[in-house]
Amino acid sequence: MARAESDDRSDETLTIDLEAVREKYRQERDKRSVGRTYQFARGDFSRYARDPYTERQEREPLTDEVDVAVVGAGIGGLLTGAHLRKETGLERIRLIDEAGDVGGTWYWNRFPGVRCDVESYIYMPLLEEIGTIPTEKYSTGPEIFAHLQKIAHQYDLYRDALFQTTVTELRWDEAAGKWLVSTDRGDLIRARYVAMSIGLMHRPKLPGLPGLETFAGHSFHTSRWDFDYTGVPASPTTRSTPTAGAPSPATMSKRRHFSRPRTRSSGRSTWPSAVNCAPSGSTRADGAPRPAWAPSTPKGCSHRPR
Repeated sequence: MARAESDDRSDETLTIDLEAVREKYRQERDKRSVGRTYQFARGDFSRYARDPYTERQEREPLTDEVDVAVVGAGIGGLLTGAHLRKETGLERIRLIDEAGDVGGTWYWNRFPGVRCDVESYIYMPLLEEIGTIPTEKYSTGPEIFAHLQKIAHQYDLYRDALFQTTVTELRWDEAAGKWLVSTDRGDLIRARYVAMSIGLMHRPKLPGLPGLETFAGHSFHTSRWDFDYTGVPASPTTRSTPTAGAPSPATMSKRRHFSRPRTRSSGRSTWPSAVNCAPSGSTRADGAPRPAWAPSTPKGCSHRPR
């Protein structure tokens, strides 16, 4: 079919008014931000971002070379490293993260009652490969964190990992055909490939409360929970509480602190409507016996029968 000359726009120059685009984005942002102001834990508020879980270890700067530098050691970084280990011949795979361990948001968020609101058989990766059977329909934070650590161990991702380290610059060296990765520890790492897996859930965001900068009392962000102040839960798998971030009743009677209420639906900590794609009590894909309460889930089966 012949094309009309008026339809041929290949020679036209497309012009974009970038300032108009930015203004449109600002308008849309402001619509969503009415009455809601936030600030990141930087500058005078940097104390809210300090890691209370792992003591900072000083070390000498590294100057070496790896096959792949994976920026971020949360679920995305772990999956990247695991699949690279399984499916390629690449040997040196380096996870780099400012946290003290793998896990991403599950490293940082350890407040009492923390759990995932997505069913564990859908959310938790590499269950068959690691041999993990979630103990609850909606897994607790400690259980997810432990599973992610198992992934790092099974795929030998701890070997070259750099924790408590932030990437500050990525620069391509055209002559060498390598990436130059600089960090806040003075490292200069050469990498054939760089994989970006930086999330958003690890960075504390503070409410824009007037007087926050002059408040003299004790305060902390829920993603940097202060167990020295509130006390340690009786069990690492403490069940959900009606209020996110609420300490035990005994602690509440002695101390006061602020938390943001979150509604949780009842019955989420058990398996009343578990997936049943095969008879309960059958074996897993690796031949191990499956407990009677656990749903039997063939690969690809993650729906709930209606």
